[in-house]
Amino acid sequence: MLAFIAERKGGAIVRTNGKSRATFKTTDMANVPTGRKGKHHDVVSAILEDLEGLDEGNALKIRVAELPDTVVKVRSALNRATRKRGNDVRTATDDDCLYIWNGPPDQKVRG
Repeated sequence: MLAFIAERKGGAIVRTNGKSRATFKTTDMANVPTGRKGKHHDVVSAILEDLEGLDEGNALKIRVAELPDTVVKVRSALNRATRKRGNDVRTATDDDCLYIWNGPPDQKVRG
């Protein structure tokens, strides 16, 4: 029998006797994790948990020095998570702290 070998750039497919052999391992889709657990997952989860129990008229006050990343990156991660959940969350910052609170959709913030 004649063996036929074909390679794509980078060696992605190897054919022997007309059969493809994958370069990478395979698994059932049931074993594939769903969702994404990014590097801000822990801090965003903690903020969301604290927001759930937050009394109206109060805000979370988190020192910037205690954040695992820049205010901009944590705020962006929080924004993605709250939009996905349908929560209306407001934020503000000063030189030392990040402030986060729940806000109704019709509330206007001065600033």
